[in-house]
Amino acid sequence: MIFFLLLSRLPFWFLFRISDLLYLVLYKILKYRVKVVKSNLLRSFPEKTEKERQAIEKAFYSHLCDVVVETIKLLTISEKELKERISHENPEILFPYFGDGKSYISMAPHLGNWEWLLAGNKIWLGCEIDAVYKPLSSPFFEKLMLQVRSRFGSYPVPSTRVLRIEAGRKSISRGIAMVADQTPGPDNAFVTRFMNQTTLFFRGPQKLAQTFQYPVFYSSMVKTGRGRYRIRVEEIALCPLPEGDEILHRFAAILEDDIRRNPADWLWSHKRWKHKIKEDHSGIPAN
Repeated sequence: MIFFLLLSRLPFWFLFRISDLLYLVLYKILKYRVKVVKSNLLRSFPEKTEKERQAIEKAFYSHLCDVVVETIKLLTISEKELKERISHENPEILFPYFGDGKSYISMAPHLGNWEWLLAGNKIWLGCEIDAVYKPLSSPFFEKLMLQVRSRFGSYPVPSTRVLRIEAGRKSISRGIAMVADQTPGPDNAFVTRFMNQTTLFFRGPQKLAQTFQYPVFYSSMVKTGRGRYRIRVEEIALCPLPEGDEILHRFAAILEDDIRRNPADWLWSHKRWKHKIKEDHSGIPAN
């Protein structure tokens, strides 16, 4: 832990030199998940040339290494400096939905720097934020990431206990932040066409919203430079919430548009399409 704390105190220019070195090691030498990235890009962008996909691949690995050092920097960066590096396009869209006993759900993707997104929303909005996360198997990195995610006062909530914990916090006005583009198991998952492929999404964010009748927003960020981002919030559904899977349909559609605008900034090394999904003869996912 001391090593990461000391590392986080280094200036950004030095951290980005480390990122450049990490890029060479991960991408050029170790070829970390290169096959996964190539496969994901090929299936997502069949209309692009090999040269175009290769450019996205290289830019993705450079961005991924920046995310690593930027996340470490969260351990010690000041609120003032972070706010200078993260702008917020429209925080006012959320102001009516917290305070006076009201709460909302924010569905976010692995786009830009999702750890900075949590911290940026916290300092720009000033409301309580519950950060739903998937517990890690390593006790050391679990402790490290909890420190990162609670750095500016967010309240970490393990995904394994989210319904129980959120039921106990109903009286607290807050945002509930959930990274919602991870891969669930095939049982009881939402299935749709996404990035030219049949894709599974967790139903958890939708279930939580419909259970407590909280409005739902999409929250993401655009990378404007190394160590610099702009947050954008978009409405997904207001109360009374739609029944069925309209919330998840809307999230998937907005996310795909976002990825196509900034393809190198999504987490392509994730094994997003590892499950085989049956389709009918028309190519529509079979229910």
